[in-house]
Amino acid sequence: MQLLYAVGLLGLYLVLLIGEFFLPTGGTLGIAAAVTAIAAVVVGFTVGPITGMMITATILLSTPAILYAAVRLWPKTPIGRLILNRTPGQIDAPVESRIRGGERRKDLVGKIGTARTNLLPGGQIELQGQRLDAVSEGAPIDAGTRVIVISAVAGKLRVRPASETDQTSPPETPADTQPEVSPDIQETLDAFDLHDFIDDTEAESEREQRP
Repeated sequence: MQLLYAVGLLGLYLVLLIGEFFLPTGGTLGIAAAVTAIAAVVVGFTVGPITGMMITATILLSTPAILYAAVRLWPKTPIGRLILNRTPGQIDAPVESRIRGGERRKDLVGKIGTARTNLLPGGQIELQGQRLDAVSEGAPIDAGTRVIVISAVAGKLRVRPASETDQTSPPETPADTQPEVSPDIQETLDAFDLHDFIDDTEAESEREQRP
């Protein structure tokens, strides 16, 4: 009878250990599984040393296997997906680096600032009223030198000394940027029908060609 108790406790331990990973119990099943495992070993040794050793070996061998399998399968369960808020195989999109004002660092390319520390090659520059980490493209840059951002890599800006051309040239306008149109002009453009204009022109041309 005690052998049946030992085997039953061992089976209950395995069930509780698996349930700890797949049920949101806050560790209750894990504690119960540990108590059950100790009880199974104690009852097993009361049956005999061989039985106790077999139950102990079963616990020591099965526990790592169950933990490994549970960790691999848990994110794919409904509870795991709910807690992690992701689907199996989901790859998070990279987060774009931004400055405190919310502007993306890569949007600072072409902007001109001032080196606040010596860039040897790393240091800090002041750009748009903020101090930002920057790296010199080549030779060291002295503090106080006007610099221009040439790229943004790994959260740091790569800069070089700004030439006179860089400081005097107007900022580039993105190709997809369209000039603003006043509401009155836009209303006139909306009211203008190009097809009617073409039809009127063709009709007038036909009238002029008649004898």
